[in-house]
Amino acid sequence: MSAEDGHLILESTGPVRSIRYVVDAMVEGGGSTVVPGELCSDIVKGMPDDVVTIYDDGGKTAIECSNTVARLHALNPLAFPSFPVVNPSEMVEIPIDTISEMVEKTKRSMSKDYDRPLLRGLYIHSDGDMLVMESTDGNRASICKRKAGGVRFDAVIDGYMLTEAASFMRDTMRIGVTNNQAVLASGPMTYVCRRLEGRFPNWGMLLPNAFTTSVTFARSDVMAALGRLKVIAVDNGLLRFDIGDDLTLSVTSPMSGEMVERVSAEIDGKPLAVGVYYKYVSDIAASATEGITMLADNSCNVVVFEADGTRYIVGRRLLTEGAC
Repeated sequence: MSAEDGHLILESTGPVRSIRYVVDAMVEGGGSTVVPGELCSDIVKGMPDDVVTIYDDGGKTAIECSNTVARLHALNPLAFPSFPVVNPSEMVEIPIDTISEMVEKTKRSMSKDYDRPLLRGLYIHSDGDMLVMESTDGNRASICKRKAGGVRFDAVIDGYMLTEAASFMRDTMRIGVTNNQAVLASGPMTYVCRRLEGRFPNWGMLLPNAFTTSVTFARSDVMAALGRLKVIAVDNGLLRFDIGDDLTLSVTSPMSGEMVERVSAEIDGKPLAVGVYYKYVSDIAASATEGITMLADNSCNVVVFEADGTRYIVGRRLLTEGAC
């Protein structure tokens, strides 16, 4: 932390991200110090809601508030990694509500595999007057589109870092990229993380020109059905959709047996039986707020779910007779 020109500047630097936060302060003399971040945070959180004073106390950093004084062992600021200097050629500004909503719709499809860093990212790009955010773990994908007033952008940013940054920011987020880094800024906060390199998978290539079967159902109905089926279902087990005159969902467990739920739905097109992972459908339902439309075709190896301006693409699984 450093103090200068009426500001207290807090900086943390790590292998995957660096964060700077600037607050107004009454500064006398100025200077800088390095203290353990988590320890300092815990101390300040426990202090009274009053003015906090930070000063040098014989080589230690003193933090004083009301009747409480903490004196922390300080490190030499010259030994602390400097905050990265990143100068994007252009910064785009997006309302934080838009970014947060898009992250919420797509984050469940991000990979958790550190050996596949590109798939841990969120691909953000523009499509006409729409801003598009995509994620995939290799087995499913989420594609969310929102109007963004002509924003032009094209980069893959670490999705976990973007999710974290969006949770701290208010009003708008400014985003810029260089060849290998991304800058996320809002008001007093600046967040620097990696820009991920590589060609992001194009799931649109797997989709047919048209689907032969369309099913629309209420989110509340499918959430209730999934909640009851979960007694038998497991996350890596299959959920079977039988689409005919009506819609039935079923799960089968070798240990427990089977369970069937009939769900009210609007059905258009050919009868069809489809198997997808239970967890994927559960994640989609959790992300949605209103009705969900399912699109399928016997000639296609993926199933598409659409809800709230977001398209979820899920790989179909093989069905065995009478079970899934």
